[in-house]
Amino acid sequence: MKISFYLKSRILKNGKNNVMCRIIDGRNQDFHLTTNYKVFKEHFDVKEFRCKETHPEYLQMNKELDNLLALKRDATDKYDAKKLTLQQLKRHMQGKSDYESIDGYLHSVFKEAKTDTTFTDYRNKISAVKSIMGIKKELMFDEITVDFYDRLYREMLNKNLAKKTIVGYVKAIDSLLNFAKERGVIRYKAKVPKDIKKGARATRKREIKTSTTEEVEKYIESIESIKQWQSIAIWLLQFCLRGFYPADLVKMGEIEYYEPNHLKQLKNQLYIKHLRSKTRHTERKEMFIHIDQNTTAKLLQMVKRSVVYTDTGSKYEKDIASIHDALKIYDYEVNKNSDYHKQKWSIHRKRLTRFNLNLMTARKTFNTYGKRLKIDVETRKILLGQRNDPLLDASYDNNDDEVIHNEVQEAHKSILEGFKVPQLINQLTKKLDALSAPKWIQGNVGIIKDIREKINDWSKTGKNMDRGKIVQKGWFILTGVDFQNLFNDDKNSNEHFLTLANQSVYWKYEEITNEIAKWFNEPIPKSKSEKNKRDSEKYRKKIVSHLLEKSNLKNKDKGAKVIELIAKRA
Repeated sequence: MKISFYLKSRILKNGKNNVMCRIIDGRNQDFHLTTNYKVFKEHFDVKEFRCKETHPEYLQMNKELDNLLALKRDATDKYDAKKLTLQQLKRHMQGKSDYESIDGYLHSVFKEAKTDTTFTDYRNKISAVKSIMGIKKELMFDEITVDFYDRLYREMLNKNLAKKTIVGYVKAIDSLLNFAKERGVIRYKAKVPKDIKKGARATRKREIKTSTTEEVEKYIESIESIKQWQSIAIWLLQFCLRGFYPADLVKMGEIEYYEPNHLKQLKNQLYIKHLRSKTRHTERKEMFIHIDQNTTAKLLQMVKRSVVYTDTGSKYEKDIASIHDALKIYDYEVNKNSDYHKQKWSIHRKRLTRFNLNLMTARKTFNTYGKRLKIDVETRKILLGQRNDPLLDASYDNNDDEVIHNEVQEAHKSILEGFKVPQLINQLTKKLDALSAPKWIQGNVGIIKDIREKINDWSKTGKNMDRGKIVQKGWFILTGVDFQNLFNDDKNSNEHFLTLANQSVYWKYEEITNEIAKWFNEPIPKSKSEKNKRDSEKYRKKIVSHLLEKSNLKNKDKGAKVIELIAKRA
C-alpha cells in the first residue's frame, strides 16, 4: 500500500489548487481523494511538498502540511498493523473519522469508556437530535457543521423546546465530538455558535410544580391499591430524605450510617452521610441526614415491606434488598443498569401521574416549604446537597461545624413538621388497614430473608444478622419479639439490646401448615366485623401460640420463631 500527494490541475475560483491524496493498494485499488488543503500552485514546491516563502501565510500552511504528512505515517502504520480497513484508511486521510458514523462510535468506543448512565444519557440525546432533524439513517461525523447547528437550533425553537433542553442536546454533540477528537478519531470539528450553546432566547420561566400537604392528604385518601400506596409512600420518603431522587434511594444503605451504635438509635440520633448519585463525580460534599425513627425510618420500613409484598414473584424480585439492611430498599447498581433503572422507576412515575405527583417534585416541594418557613438560602442549599459559593464551599466552608450542623438539622425537622409529615405517615398507615393489606407491612412483626443456623450477636458486633449457614432460603416472618415496646420502654437501653440479641442468636425453622400460612397472609375481610376487631397484638400472639405448641425449645417465652411468608403465597 502506497500513499502520495499531488496538486489537482483544475484551478479553483480563488486561484488555488486542491491538494490531492493518492492511495494505491495492489493493481486494482487506486484511489484519488480530495484533502482539506488548498494552495497556490505557483508558490508551491511539489517535490519538497512545501509552500514557498512567497505563499500567503506560508508558515501556517507548512505546519498544516506537516500534519498531513504525519497523518500519512500514522495511517500507514495502522493499516500495516491491520487496525484500519481500506475504507477507514481513506476516511482517515481525508481528516474524517476512522468510524463512519457517530452512532457506531457512540456504541463502541464511547460506551466502553463511560459509565452506563453517561452512555445512556448521550445515546438518548443523539437519538432525540436525529428525530428532530428527521435523520433516519446513521449520523455521520462530517455532517456536524456550523450549518447543521443552525438548522438544529431552528428546529428546536419550532418545537418550542425549553432552553435547558436545547443547551443539553447541543452540548452532548459537542462533548462527544471533543471526546473523539482528543483520541485522534476525527481531525476537525465544527465550533458551536456561542448563542446556541447558551440557549440564546428569552423564555418565560417554567412553572415549578410542587405539592401542598392538603393535596397529598387528598391523594392518600383516593388510593385504591397497595401499589398506588407504595408509590405515594416513596414520594413522601423522598421528601423526608431532603429531596432524594430514585437513584439515591437505590444507592442508600446501612453502609452510609455515620458512626452508628445502639445508644444513638435509642436516642433517635442516627444519621447517614450520603453523596448524591447525581453529583458523585464532583467535589460536592456528602449530605448529613437525620434518619428520624418516628417519621423517616418508620416510613422507610413500611416501604421496604411493601416492596417485598408487591415485587415477590415479579421480574424485580431479584432486586429486593435484604431485610437485614434497614436502609436499603432495592439491591442493584444504577450506574451499570441505567435502562433497567429507568424502566423500573417508570412504574412509579406512571402511578403517580393520576395523583398529579412526580418523582422529581418531592425535592422541589421540600425546598419550597423551606422557603415558606423563611429558612435562609445557604441552609436550604446544604439541606439539598447543593454548593453555595464554589470557592468558599471548596476551600473555606466547614459545614460540619457544630452550630451550622444544628441549624441544618433543626431546619430539616421544621420542614417535616411544617409539611405535617407525621400526620401523613399516620394517614398512610391507616390506609393500609382500609386496603386490607397484610398487617406485617405496618411493621408489627419482623421480616427476614433466609433462615440461618447462627446469627451474630448485635450487642457485641454491632453488625446485622446476615451471617451463618443458610438452613432454608426465602422470605420469612419473625415473631415472638416485641420490637416496638423493647425500644420504647424506659428501662436500661443496654439491657434491652442484650435481651434482643440473646433472643436472636439461634433461630429454628419449623414447617407450618399451608392453612396457617394462608390465614396469616390473607387480608382481613371488611365484611366480617369480628376480624376487624382483631388488633395486631392478638394477630401476632395467635401465630406465636400455634408455633410454640409444637416447639421443642426449652425457653418458650424467649424463643424467636419464624414462619414462611411469601414463597408459598396463597
